[in-house]
Amino acid sequence: CVLWFRDTRTRPAFEALGKFSSFDKRRVLYFVARYATSESLRREIDHRRFERRVAGLPSDFFREIEQLSRQDKARAFRHLFDLDSQIDPHSLDRRRRIMARKFHPDAGGNGEAMSLINQAYEFLVQA
Repeated sequence: CVLWFRDTRTRPAFEALGKFSSFDKRRVLYFVARYATSESLRREIDHRRFERRVAGLPSDFFREIEQLSRQDKARAFRHLFDLDSQIDPHSLDRRRRIMARKFHPDAGGNGEAMSLINQAYEFLVQA
């Protein structure tokens, strides 16, 4: 059973919010109630969604960003960190750590990608 969700304020399309091994109305309703009332649960689900997105980034994604103009880079940096109009410093820092786990040279990643991630982070912190 997959629970689909759409928040028209932040995302235009439906997204899978939760997966359940079987359909149990009580468990699904309990989850929906927790999701609606718990900011920490919504943040955690958002970070897990971001982790899956980062895991699927192609290796040439960062080379494409480097070739953009300054104005286009600003948009690309926001897209890289999957940000809406607001920048939450705690969320930004956590997302940077998520990307570092995959792209840091000590973790087998690419030094150029990590450099661009740090550049994007510094740009967004100052914004």
